[in-house]
Amino acid sequence: PDAGWVAYTSDESGDWEVHAVPFLAGNAEKVTVSVGGGGMPSWSDDSRSIYYRSAEGVKVVDLELVEGELRPGPPRALFEGDFDGTVVGFPFREHGLQSFDAAGDGETFVLSRSDAGARQTTATIVFNWFEELERLVPTGR
Repeated sequence: PDAGWVAYTSDESGDWEVHAVPFLAGNAEKVTVSVGGGGMPSWSDDSRSIYYRSAEGVKVVDLELVEGELRPGPPRALFEGDFDGTVVGFPFREHGLQSFDAAGDGETFVLSRSDAGARQTTATIVFNWFEELERLVPTGR
């Protein structure tokens, strides 16, 4: 978010991991952020943390920037469970879409969850949501 660093996923080490590099620093050293596998990185609004998907769920890594050097802390589990994209060996590069996001407060998350054996065949899209809400729950104005 501060345009100073880019987080990305790569399997160049043989395992899918989350890394970060300075945005404008050409051949700068990458910093590995995840431990034991990870993908789909997402920055916190204040650029002080990176959230990512792991085989177990969603993790967060707090970051410290010291004299231009990014120092990641240890990953902490935020959510465990069978969320989309969290199976062991999941090919993060093929997922295509970010399957979770954090609100600006860093405490509210939206995740898609798998239902083993179920297959979703429909989706409902509501246009003019506020008008529909007003119709269903009138405010009396």
